Amino acid sequence: MYRVLRPGGTCLIANEMDGLAADVRTFEKTVGGFRVYTIDEIAEYLANAGFTDIRSRHDETRHFICVTGKKL
Repeated sequence: MYRVLRPGGTCLIANEMDGLAADVRTFEKTVGGFRVYTIDEIAEYLANAGFTDIRSRHDETRHFICVTGKKL
């Protein structure tokens, strides 16, 4: 994503699972090759890719997450 995003662009990753709900690991085992990432994991991946100004939002009631990062 970093390579194809224009300078100044924003990468947005949203998910209906935050990786913290108790049933997530069961779901991962049921669906082979499926992995749910936490906000911290996504933010770390974005930072390692070169994104800056990483921000996140977390709806703890519904377990929804959104993480954004900017490309300089």
